[in-house]
Amino acid sequence: MQINSRECSETSFHGDIIIFPATLTQVGDTFRIKIPRKFISLAQRIKDCGFVDVWLEPLLSAKELELQGKSKK
Repeated sequence: MQINSRECSETSFHGDIIIFPATLTQVGDTFRIKIPRKFISLAQRIKDCGFVDVWLEPLLSAKELELQGKSKK
């Protein structure tokens, strides 16, 4: 996913394009982004911009990750 941060001039990543794994859904007039927890500081800066809702994905246990990997085969 890419966010063009030029829309948010108050952050330190102004003018950059940031690429990270995320799920984007539209809720009414706004967008909701689910971001993996390891990107929490980036997620907070995006949320501070105010142009998107940011929801952190819950941490998955190793067992859950293992099950996800098996189900994709």
